[in-house]
Amino acid sequence: MIYFWATWCPACKFVTPTVDWMSSDFEVISVAITSGENRRLNAFMENQDYSFKVINDSNGTLGREWGYYGDPPEYRDHQRWQNRLRHDGYHYSTRVVVKNAF
Repeated sequence: MIYFWATWCPACKFVTPTVDWMSSDFEVISVAITSGENRRLNAFMENQDYSFKVINDSNGTLGREWGYYGDPPEYRDHQRWQNRLRHDGYHYSTRVVVKNAF
């Protein structure tokens, strides 16, 4: 799964812990969009105790190349390189929806 997110995104504060939890069972590669320099992003990851892989897209170029527009989070199935689930914003059922999508 490829997960587009940002440290500043309010919805991501709810969704990202679930993505981290899923990373123990699924391969997760994340793209942190406009989340600051590497030192800041690494400190955030460490402070939150997140263990999934992260690519720092500090200026948002990679996100735009993948068609990212709007607020994160977005999930893509990297094995088929297509959108499997797009969820803009947080809903109480996010954990169930994300888990069942894969």
